[in-house]
Amino acid sequence: MPSVGEMMVFGEGYILEGEYESPWINFGQPGVNKNFDKVEWEGVIPDGTEITIQTQTVSSLADTSEWSNPTKSLSFDFESPEPATGFRYRVNLKTQVGTRTPIFKKLNVTYSIVDQPVTYADGYIKEPAGRTVAMGADSTFVYALSYNLNTGQSIKSLAISVPVRAILNSVYLPVSGKTLVVGQDITYESTIDTLYMTFVKPLSDDGVAGADTLEISFNTMLYKSSHTFDAFLYNAGMNDNAGGIKVWENRELGSNTVTVDTYLKKVLMDVKAVPKVLTPNNDGKNDFTVFEFTLAKVDTDVIIKVFDTNGSLVTVVSDEFMLPGQYSAEKSAAGRDDAETLPGYWDGKDEDGDLVPPGIYIYQVIADTDEGGVIEGGTVVVAY
Repeated sequence: MPSVGEMMVFGEGYILEGEYESPWINFGQPGVNKNFDKVEWEGVIPDGTEITIQTQTVSSLADTSEWSNPTKSLSFDFESPEPATGFRYRVNLKTQVGTRTPIFKKLNVTYSIVDQPVTYADGYIKEPAGRTVAMGADSTFVYALSYNLNTGQSIKSLAISVPVRAILNSVYLPVSGKTLVVGQDITYESTIDTLYMTFVKPLSDDGVAGADTLEISFNTMLYKSSHTFDAFLYNAGMNDNAGGIKVWENRELGSNTVTVDTYLKKVLMDVKAVPKVLTPNNDGKNDFTVFEFTLAKVDTDVIIKVFDTNGSLVTVVSDEFMLPGQYSAEKSAAGRDDAETLPGYWDGKDEDGDLVPPGIYIYQVIADTDEGGVIEGGTVVVAY
């Protein structure tokens, strides 16, 4: 009967991916609630390699959170729910070149244990009940928030991440049966990705045993396959400047995530220049235009270009990776104050920073897809 006396295995022996999970960290304060703020880390990342970081939190009232999305950023706001008694982090290391390896060195996190708005808070999307909507359809959502307050704690403001600009309908307090009047009891504003609400009178403990509750009704729409409605709480002292308390997801009652059950056919829609004529003479009227558009279905690179009527490139207004959504300026009595933050903002200048001559110009919005570039555009007039 044959026997094996020696075995040899040949190969390069390189491991192309690896990960490290830290132990739970409570900074020597077990059981103490913390509001984690900023995460910063250092490493060596040669070409062809990658390091991403994730975080996870733990709470005696909510067990453990899901891992946060991986990020490559060397400095980022803490993305896991709070308040939490501790956290841990995961380092994901990858290489495409067997002779090169990324090196993770250290991680720092800042946090506060004082001036927190709540002892605990969780929430979920209560409506629509099935947490599904049609893509691009104006839909009503109800976010149900439950929170515990200690003496001296209160909620001054609340922010909810939204897929596009939202309209606040009402805020209902189920225990008291009271509905807060928008514009009187609560004010709000919405950017293209966040709904901000401020309570005229901060919310304090309602005196009834158990957790206090809120139901926030708002309208918005999805242009991607799913969206997670994360909520963040603040008190009048801005949480010791440690950032918003990210609300835990109530997994027993539901989820923060809504998906779509129908899809739009087009990737680029509602492409237009607003206003159609700009007069960049610094008189405060039509000094700029915004090439507005809606991006649907795909996360992709979007390039916005301006050409003269001879077909020569005048300027590249924007070239960046974008998520599905509506990229349009806020229309309000206060003006269009957020226009400069949008990718389609153009002040009538060329690549050298000089104002272009008066005339007709052609703009293009180009979305990169698996089938090639999708191009939509039109004309805009510069006048003096």
